[in-house]
Amino acid sequence: MEKLITPSSTWNDPGYFQFGRDGQAEVQNASRAYNGVLTPTKAIAKSSNAFMAKMVGNELYLRKGKKKRRHLGPAYEGIRSRRQDRQRASERIARHRGLL
Repeated sequence: MEKLITPSSTWNDPGYFQFGRDGQAEVQNASRAYNGVLTPTKAIAKSSNAFMAKMVGNELYLRKGKKKRRHLGPAYEGIRSRRQDRQRASERIARHRGLL
């Protein structure tokens, strides 16, 4: 049990969460939707990527020096920026079309 959040935890979700050096990476909600103050239950109901990135992903990352990190699998190895995701998607499409 990680004890990152409780059912009564709250965070004001502006529609995105910036992280990394100088806030260069960003996780966004669909259409960068502003959700206001959310609890974990509301965040799940609204599918808030920003809430989960801030309250779970970022908190796990910040704890890495305090105790040994658990291996969460390849899907959770790190949050990539949208630019990196778009670049990888473009490369996959190009390979599929035989352009690479």
